[in-house]
Amino acid sequence: MIKFAVAGSLNYKDKIDYLVSQGYTPELIIGIESISSLREVIQEMKIELLVCFAYPYILKTDEINLFSKGCINYHSGLPNYRGRHPLNWMIIDGLKIIPNAIHFIDEGIDSGDILIKKNLIYEREDDYFSILSKQTELSQKMMLEAIRMIEANKVKRLPQNKSELGYQRKRTPEDSRIDWNKSSFELHNFFSALVDPMPNAFCRLNGGRVEIKKSFIGSTPGEVLEKLQGNKYIISTGDGVVLVTSDQSLQVGNL
Repeated sequence: MIKFAVAGSLNYKDKIDYLVSQGYTPELIIGIESISSLREVIQEMKIELLVCFAYPYILKTDEINLFSKGCINYHSGLPNYRGRHPLNWMIIDGLKIIPNAIHFIDEGIDSGDILIKKNLIYEREDDYFSILSKQTELSQKMMLEAIRMIEANKVKRLPQNKSELGYQRKRTPEDSRIDWNKSSFELHNFFSALVDPMPNAFCRLNGGRVEIKKSFIGSTPGEVLEKLQGNKYIISTGDGVVLVTSDQSLQVGNL
């Protein structure tokens, strides 16, 4: 059985519990401690592999070399969305295919060779929370698959295309401020990327702060979403909604 350690800064207990349920228990849980500070422990325990879930530091060469079978990490958005908050940026940019990867860690930022990659489809009614929930389940299964591949020495490394590497900065509170000059489609993506538990999109009104909790475009184009006064209706379109008037009475839910 391969000996591995888990390191990460977020709440990754569910991921560890999943690995344990599949017969893979980490020898060491590192948290956000420095890898170098645990050098002697890692060597004494003969740990072969480091598994990272949102570990906040860039590993140095001598830290990577502590693990004979390497260090691996889960990250979404490679190669264009390296760095922080990749899912938020992808939703804001309107991506319909969300790439997910287990990659080997090198001295760069999320730039190592890819071991496994799988895509998630961003559906019309998805938002940050729903995709994050799908990613949680997917990342667990991908990491288990990766550990098994490394344990069996069945590794095929796919170098990332250096010409496609992009980097996304860490989001700040001000990044959640709404620009109402954006198109409806852009605003819907923006609101969807910032649903709970993320800091919600906001604007200022009469000196106060107004937060947008969620945006809706409906599951199917042509669906009547809401009836307003004066025979006005909100109808779902291919990329958003449209406000129309009609000389006929429409029912919410009609196509």
